Amino acid sequence: MSEQDNQGRAGVIFALIAFGIWILFPFYWNELRDVDPMEILCHRILWSIPVLYVIMILNKSTGEIARVLRSPKMLLLLSLSTLVITINWGLYIWSVANDLILQASLGYFMNPLANVLAGLVVFREQLRKWQWVSVGLAITGVVISVLYAGVFPWIGVVLAVSFGVYGAVRKLVDVDAVPGLCVETILLFPFATGYLIWLYMQDTLGFLHFGYKS
Repeated sequence: MSEQDNQGRAGVIFALIAFGIWILFPFYWNELRDVDPMEILCHRILWSIPVLYVIMILNKSTGEIARVLRSPKMLLLLSLSTLVITINWGLYIWSVANDLILQASLGYFMNPLANVLAGLVVFREQLRKWQWVSVGLAITGVVISVLYAGVFPWIGVVLAVSFGVYGAVRKLVDVDAVPGLCVETILLFPFATGYLIWLYMQDTLGFLHFGYKS
């Protein structure tokens, strides 16, 4: 088996693990349904940085951050990926808090189709016959799910498109997954910190506080 085949097999395994973990997220977010989704997102950003940095220390890839920060092109692309993944994270958390899990789940069911489209259009990849059959079955499943839901799944579409764009942009950046994600969270750090400080000032200093309404 060639190295490319081994990488492809590993990619499928990691994707299955990632989506398996993702299945458990709605249960977790649902326990935090009374918390402002933006606050949850900000905490996710802040606590990701130390976790990612520890991982980079262990695999000796901390130098990748400095390399990215010295490259305007890489920073620009990662800024774009940061924007779309923030939309993706925030909308997903919000949808769970507002009992729209079905639409959110449909978005991640549609996500592989968005990835296939990105591969065909952006990277000029080619599909084999049985791969086209798989795509056709997936599209059929999406159509049936949409008809069953009875409403246009705008949440699912935004989640699928944003995650697909994120994957395509990250593929254009010559940086490993963990250092790239760490740079993205660093870019978001000032905004997340500012929002949490604002919430703290509201709660402790008696500033006008509207609270979160789902």
